[in-house]
Amino acid sequence: MQLEKEKKEKRERERCRALAQRIAEEANPASAALLGEQMPLLAKALHRAGVEAEEWTESSEAELLVVADPAWETLPETLPARVLLVSDESTVMAGWAEQLAQSAACCVRRRSVRPRWS
Repeated sequence: MQLEKEKKEKRERERCRALAQRIAEEANPASAALLGEQMPLLAKALHRAGVEAEEWTESSEAELLVVADPAWETLPETLPARVLLVSDESTVMAGWAEQLAQSAACCVRRRSVRPRWS
């Protein structure tokens, strides 16, 4: 049981490290605000990749909002110019993508699709 938990944590750390590296290289934001379950791991990985990361608040001035595995049904009212959705599987992903498309906020990224940054 403990071994399985350690393996899962290791996979999550590696996933966050790879995502942070890709964000730093492709989006190149100076700062990112984070929403999602993996926020602490992703924040640490982004810091290591040279991107200032913080928890998302309505008053956040970050260049990029990263929503990892969204668990919310509606978007925050105020969004930065760029929003990145990341999820392996999520029933709310389609709803978020539709809301973003309606607000023309930015791009949507799924694991198998390369992001298009606005």
